[in-house]
Amino acid sequence: DIRREAGVSVGAFYHHFPDKSRLAAALYAELTKDFQDGFLADLRANSDAEAGVKGGVRFYLGWVSANRAAAAFLLGERPADDETLRAYNRRFFAEAMAWWATHVHYRALRDLQFDVIHALWLGPAHEYTRHWVAGRSKRVPATAASVLADAAWQNLKETT
Repeated sequence: DIRREAGVSVGAFYHHFPDKSRLAAALYAELTKDFQDGFLADLRANSDAEAGVKGGVRFYLGWVSANRAAAAFLLGERPADDETLRAYNRRFFAEAMAWWATHVHYRALRDLQFDVIHALWLGPAHEYTRHWVAGRSKRVPATAASVLADAAWQNLKETT
């Protein structure tokens, strides 16, 4: 069905995707890149720390709300050992953390380890998304963006 929808021959399809796991890995990587590209564009548009932190949460929830099936897929099992995905992630995290480090330098954001930053910045939005995708939350994630963005900022801003 996918091959037919793409309008390619069987040989061409199997040349690029020899099995379903490779097809799933490629889809996972491309959806990840789509999300990351949008997130970074939003981050670049916000030189102010507060606007960037809040904008990141709003972007995350807006993307999920507009791409429910893609979000559900990305919340599933991550492909093992996919070089394309690793390359996308290296680029994404390097740029996001460089943005973060700039704001730490100017004492706008707290100097935290990456895993803590991620948990405080996008963790609540991610958890809300998981509930919505599973059908346990009726409100579209973007409707919770303001409260979750404000909470992220309160947790991540430098207080000294």
